[in-house]
Amino acid sequence: MALAAPVMLHLGLYGSGNGCWLSIAMFFTLSGFLITTLALKEIDKSGRLSVKGFYARRLRRLMPAALLVLTLIVAFARLLGWPLMSAVRRDVFSALTWTANWEQMKGGGYWETNVPSLTLHFWSLSLEEQIYIVFPLVVALAVVLLRRRTRPAVRVAWVMGAITLVSWALL
Repeated sequence: MALAAPVMLHLGLYGSGNGCWLSIAMFFTLSGFLITTLALKEIDKSGRLSVKGFYARRLRRLMPAALLVLTLIVAFARLLGWPLMSAVRRDVFSALTWTANWEQMKGGGYWETNVPSLTLHFWSLSLEEQIYIVFPLVVALAVVLLRRRTRPAVRVAWVMGAITLVSWALL
């Protein structure tokens, strides 16, 4: 159901994009819940979170499909004689480095962009991966802090402070 609004919007069957924000929020919330659940299960099982393993799993899960899509984008752009090939190279690079959302902000953002981009939809994946760059580090810090013999309120304050600092750094 949450997927219906964005799909209808992109097919031109739905008004403005404002109604899609709920779908986007649901996606990020569900993704965060699932990745946190997996991290907590790993911590319960082994007593720690393997940061290297976390990143390796993310790459194995996402890169094959991303590389396929980006390869097809470049191939079709060349085949069709896309007039903005320099933009395609820039967009593909930003998609591969999970910075597509920042690149698109240069053009005014997702809804306001004047320059067509074949990688426009990579903004959400880029945002998600930017969060997951710091996520295992915050979880690892939380595990260390939660094992200390301090009052629970102090431990929660440290974890929340770390999350706030990371959030501020990303913005």
